Amino acid sequence: MRRTAERRRALGLFAGLALACLALRPALAQAPPARLEREGRLRDLQRTARVLLENGRLRDSLPYLRRLAELQPYDEVQTYRLALALLYQDGAPASTAYQADLRQAILRLEDCVARQVRVAERGEALGLRLFHLGVAYWYAGDLGRAYSAFERSQRADFLRLDALYNMYAIQEELGNPGEAAMLRNRYLKLVARQDLDD
Repeated sequence: MRRTAERRRALGLFAGLALACLALRPALAQAPPARLEREGRLRDLQRTARVLLENGRLRDSLPYLRRLAELQPYDEVQTYRLALALLYQDGAPASTAYQADLRQAILRLEDCVARQVRVAERGEALGLRLFHLGVAYWYAGDLGRAYSAFERSQRADFLRLDALYNMYAIQEELGNPGEAAMLRNRYLKLVARQDLDD
């Protein structure tokens, strides 16, 4: 008897739940197309930005990448792509517009590095982001931070010989021939070893 009453209550709950779902059904049926439309526009933005980047049209990709960064602030890859477009766009390096974009690129790359470090202390993705951060610091004229970023890049990804070469170039630029010679020799040894491995 007691079980029968419990079953009836349970069936009543299920029936009530089913009726509530039927009442919500029209609203649920309308939500997916709107969401799908938004996702379609987002995919179109991503596709357009990617094609422009792949074709080297960095300045043209900036509005799309900025919009994607607004829509998806959590997406580290979009932040990274925007930072690269800001950093490597065509234009006069001394212009105030480029300097503002360069500061934005540095902030975004620092954010990308911080996100990557949370994932792993080493790796290709972290090394690459640190490399581009070093380039951004170098363009901004901050050789100390550039050197540090290249050094961290090379430690994060031992195959980043370009970071090691840039460390050598910075030491040359700073007028440290002893340190530059040591880095150059290390670079040449690693290049020779890598050629043998290929």
